[in-house]
Amino acid sequence: MQKILHSDAVHNALIKRGVTQKDLASEVGVSAQAVTNWLKGKDFPRPPALLKLN
Repeated sequence: MQKILHSDAVHNALIKRGVTQKDLASEVGVSAQAVTNWLKGKDFPRPPALLKLN
């Protein structure tokens, strides 16, 4: 099974809600660098963080 995060959708949702990557990181409980890596496709959120994205 391939892990795919639709980073464009996440990025657009951040803009629409007026939330920064740093804000998202804080809400999910990860580093800002982790969110950056998700959006660049270098990493994928771990299940606990992924559940908090909903």
